[in-house]
This record gives sequence, C-alpha cells and structure tokens, in this order.
Amino acid sequence: GFCKIQPPSPGTGLINVSSTPGGPKLLTSRRVFSGVGLSQAQFESVAGSALADGAIACGMCLEVTAKQALWDGDLTQPVDRYDKTKWPTQTVIVMVADQCMDDWTSWDGTTPTGNCATGHLDFDVYPLDGDVSFLNIEHVTWRAIDCPVGDLPIQIAFSQTTASKYYFAFHVWDARTPVEQVEVQAQCTDGSEIWVSLGFSSNGWHYQGQSTACHDTVASWPSVSLRLTSVYGELLEETIEVPVDSWVQVDNWVAQPTIETAGNFLTSRAPPSEDANSNYAYCVVN
Repeated sequence: GFCKIQPPSPGTGLINVSSTPGGPKLLTSRRVFSGVGLSQAQFESVAGSALADGAIACGMCLEVTAKQALWDGDLTQPVDRYDKTKWPTQTVIVMVADQCMDDWTSWDGTTPTGNCATGHLDFDVYPLDGDVSFLNIEHVTWRAIDCPVGDLPIQIAFSQTTASKYYFAFHVWDARTPVEQVEVQAQCTDGSEIWVSLGFSSNGWHYQGQSTACHDTVASWPSVSLRLTSVYGELLEETIEVPVDSWVQVDNWVAQPTIETAGNFLTSRAPPSEDANSNYAYCVVN
C-alpha cells in the first residue's frame, strides 16, 4: 500500500499482533487498536498537492468513537459479533496504514457511492475465520490526534536493500505527529554540504541526488543525517547508521531491520481522550 505499514501477513490481515516482527511499534505493542485505510478524499486532502500519495496521512493517528464489538487482546475474536445490540460505545485509537480503495470509484452520476469515497475508515482487523460480514460499524465519528508514543522513538524503514548514497527511499514510523518534510544532508561536488528536501511517492521519501542546488550525493554513507519537520514545525535532526551489511529484504514490504532514532517529536496539541482504548489497556506490551 501507499504507506508500507502493513506487513505481508497472508490469512488474517492483522497488523498489530505483537508476534508480527519489524512493524511500527505503535501497532506491535498495541498502543493503537488497529490500522485503518483512510478514505480517498481525506487521504489526498491531508497530503495536499505538494505531498502526493498521502505522505502526511501515513502513520497519522485517529480517535474513533462508535458502537463496536469488543475484541480479545490479540484482536482475533470479537465478542457478540452477531448481536449489535450488545456492542458498547467505545473510543479507540487507530493508525492510518493505507488509503481505503474499497469501491471508491463508484458514482451515481453526480456523487461518489463507494465504501471509501469520503469520511470512511476501513479497519484492518479481522476474526480468525476472516468473516467480517457482521462487523461493519455505523455512525462513526473520528478526529486526528497525536499518537500515544510514550517513550517510543521514531523508526526509519528503508524500502529496499538496494539503497545507496545515490538513491534510496524510506518510511517514517512511530512519529508522535505527522511529518511534513524530510531533508537529508548532501555533499556537493565542490565539497560543500547542504540540506536537500526529499520528495514523496508511494514507496516512501525519495532521495535521488542531483538536486537543483548542486550535483550531490549523501554526505556520508552508510551514515545518513536526516532532518524531520513535524506539522507543528518542530525539528528533529538525527544521524542514522544504515545496516547495509546485515539487512534483508522482506518481499512486498520493507528492508529489515528498521532503524530506531534517538527520540521523537515532543510537541503535542491534540492528545487522545482519557478513555481512548480503555477496554484494551491491559493488552499494551511495553
């Protein structure tokens, strides 16, 4: 998908079970309830024309309130799945893991009629038998919030092990707030160093060298100096060591291991509600 958050786990579709290695720790530690696909209209409007394919939306946390079935700690078995009258009203925290593409191109001639045209969320959580026909949620309200990262650091997930100082792409996982801009320190042919802003496409933030400022490569490889800017304008500078001698490619996903930075964004202006995820607090893995 666009965000590369979902690991290739055939069968269940689950992306927040702690036994799934190498994914965003917000999901694998169950600090968020599940991943969701965000409807096309909101996915693109969040991204804006300057950040095609939803760069800002990827990894953003949402607080969702609705009558929903209760689930066990591994999100493999819903309670009272066939009797919605027993579903409590819950507030849960979810993470945007992809763009919802479920029939979003359908039209009645004037307005979208598909399941993910606007305002919809596609929950990436399924019972073990795969039957979700009785689990659709109605009358949903949601808002964007800062992710409940606690002391989790930001992770950098490179898309391919073929990355080099001339070209690479990576994703930013576990950020408290969405990332608006990513820059890399580059070295010009005259020896000077500059910060180069990276573009974004469906497999991550791209570095292609040869910026408009100078003919450049990454200033140091496999060390890479990054500067991340949050939507609140907070700056985070990190130098990471790319594990070029030990990483492996996970087919249709990312290179593993991912790289932990030393910290996270600190500014929080939209914290979760106190009762968010209250039914699943016992599931959190520190």
